[in-house]
Order: sequence, then structure tokens, then C-alpha cells
Amino acid sequence: QNQVFAKRATFVIRDGKVLHTVFDWSPLGNVSKTLAWLEAHPPAGSTVQSLQGKAAPPIVAPIIANGEGGFDLSKQRGHGVYINFFASWCQPCQEEARTVAAVAREYSGSNVRVVGIAVLDTEKDAKSFARHYGLLYPIAFDASGSVGAAYRLAALPLHVFIGPDGVVRHYEPGGPISAAQLRAGLDSISH
Repeated sequence: QNQVFAKRATFVIRDGKVLHTVFDWSPLGNVSKTLAWLEAHPPAGSTVQSLQGKAAPPIVAPIIANGEGGFDLSKQRGHGVYINFFASWCQPCQEEARTVAAVAREYSGSNVRVVGIAVLDTEKDAKSFARHYGLLYPIAFDASGSVGAAYRLAALPLHVFIGPDGVVRHYEPGGPISAAQLRAGLDSISH
């Protein structure tokens, strides 16, 4: 299922730091259709179509740090799965990284699987980010942007909490996420 996605990013920058990022995705295969789509769809704002209550879209992505092989969401059935979409250059991602790392360690012996998915980034920078912030959970890489598009990524970071039944229980765009919010999301998928 090879699709081409058009990506448009809008950055809010203050004092040289990226404070907020918004993305639009278009699953189109040629330039003229993509341009027509971009003209017909104004830049994304604060509203994001949530996947909450819906079956989680499939994910198969290579693991680039803290593991080998690939991450396949379908093989996680029976476990809660927390997905943290991030990029190394994203300011809110940087601000929440140590919190996510610490809370993920608290749940390491539970029925919850934690995975980070680097999007709109380079493999080298994503690996460096994971090392710098002490992320010990698997980091997968979304080179094409197709996973982000399937998850309606419109802002970074994006936090997705998937129940053991494969249904999205919580869908939290933006950040940084607090430890309390993260624990609440993880508790909701740990049963």
C-alpha cells in the first residue's frame, strides 16, 4: 500500500524556538492533485479529528533505537500501547521527553507497551534525541510520513493511548504532556 502524502507544516516561532507545529497531510499521488488539495484545504488550526473510540490504524515501522527489527502494532494485541509521536527539533517534545522517559520506566513491568515514533525528522537526529533524553523504550521511524498521516498527525507531539483491544482510548495532540496526564492515559490502557 504505497501512497504519496503531501505535507504542509506551519511553525510558530518565538526567540528562535519552535513553540508549535501544525501539519496537513494529503494522500495524493501527483503534483496537480496535491496542489488542488492544498488550495481546497486551509492550514490546520486547533481542531484535530480525533481517533478516540476508533480502531487504531495499523503500524509497521522500523525500530531505529532501543530494539531491533520493526514495530508492528498488530502484534501488540492484548497489551495496552502508548505511542508518542515526536521530532528532535520540536520544542514541546524536548520539554516533555524526560517526563515521558520517567513515567515509561514506572510502567515497564506492566501490561503497557511504550513506543516512540519519530516523524518529519532524520534517523540520526531521532537517535541522538533518544540518547540525550534517556528514552529506553523502542523508537520507530516514520520515514515517509504515512504513519503520521494515518494517525491524523496535526501537531507535535501526539500522544495516542490504545487499549488491549486495539481501540484508541485517548488521543492527545500537542504538549508538553504532564506526568499526571500521562499516568492517567497509561492507567486507562493497562487493564
